[in-house]
Amino acid sequence: MRPALCIVVPVLDEAPTLAPRLQALQTYRQRGARVVVVDGGSQDDTLAIARQHADLALLAPRGRAAQMNAGAAACPADLQAAINEAHAAGAVVVASAGNTG
Repeated sequence: MRPALCIVVPVLDEAPTLAPRLQALQTYRQRGARVVVVDGGSQDDTLAIARQHADLALLAPRGRAAQMNAGAAACPADLQAAINEAHAAGAVVVASAGNTG
């Protein structure tokens, strides 16, 4: 089933802060949104933490744009959003409307 909302979280070496940020998104997941974490090649436990707290965790080339594009491609939805460390935990910024066709 296609989710109405996909939240893409691009990350790089964010193990110390990632779990609380993803836990803040659980309300969205409970309402049917999918959370996709896209790791740009972390050298810490970021990917392992992401796998515990997200619907999907994957690797992509380093760079926020490349990571967000990879996450959007992996999670087609009616609406796509992104968050990163510059936003408050749980804050969602709409990135683009997904293809509805």
